[in-house]
Order: sequence, then C-alpha cells, then structure tokens
Amino acid sequence: MPVKNHKFLVKVINKCPKNIQFIFVGAEDKEKSIRRLAESIGCIQKIKFTGLVSREKVFNELMNADYYISPSKLEGLPISVLEAMYCGLPCLLSDIPQHRECAGNVATCIPFNEKIWVDEIVRMASLKSEDKALLIKKTRDYVVGNFTLSRMHRKYDEIYDSV
Repeated sequence: MPVKNHKFLVKVINKCPKNIQFIFVGAEDKEKSIRRLAESIGCIQKIKFTGLVSREKVFNELMNADYYISPSKLEGLPISVLEAMYCGLPCLLSDIPQHRECAGNVATCIPFNEKIWVDEIVRMASLKSEDKALLIKKTRDYVVGNFTLSRMHRKYDEIYDSV
C-alpha cells in the first residue's frame, strides 16, 4: 500500500545490519509486493511476514517486539501507533502531522531519508537495557495519560463546554 510506505521501509531494512530483524503484520494480498521487493533486493531473510492475523495475535506480536516502526506518508488517527505505545513499544515514526500529534515527547518522528532511518533503527536497537526500560515506561505512561477513551471523552467535554 503506497500510503503506508512499505517500499521505503524495505529499502531501509536492506541497509540495516543483518542482526536486526523485522516483522510485517498484515494481509497477504498487500504483502506480496513487499515480499517480492524484499526478495529482489536481498533482504527477505531479515523480514518475517505474518499475513492476516487475529487482533489477539497482533497484540501478541506487539508484546514480543522490541520496537514499532511506521513509515506512513498519511494517516487519520494512527491507531496502530497508539496500540504499540500502549504495549510500551518505543516507536520510530515518519514525520507527518498525525504521528507528531501522537508522539509527544516519547516517540521519534523522522523525515523520509533512508540514512536517517537506518541510523535511528541502529541507535534504538543498541539502547542499553536500562535506557530501553525507561523509554518503555515513559511510552506507556504517555499514551495512557493522553489517549485512553476516558481521557479523550473528558477532552471532548472540555471542548464542548468551552464552546
């Protein structure tokens, strides 16, 4: 899907060290072109494709991941980013308004530059365990404090009351 910018991410993955592995969770039909590109440029061994999975399996994948990456060119409300943050995953996101709105001071938003993405992925993968643990806590605390349903309802009420 061009909007999700998976081709860009596959090019970035190709430039990442071999010890960094990636998981693509999603529908098989959208996955085929990504798989073909990864095979053609030689980075297929770095990527696990799950195909379409249940919501429960998505959360299992998130809970077993170290980081979450979204190179999207466009989003509405990026629910998958919020879900990943709720799971405590440090996030590397494209620098688009919707990601910046969710990122706060805990997720990293970067421009579409392959070198910058590779450098940031390598940096995140090499965080010391105590630094990563702190980032996980800050990420989860941030999303719980700002994006839970009850918090959003309160904010809507505040906006309606002010009008």
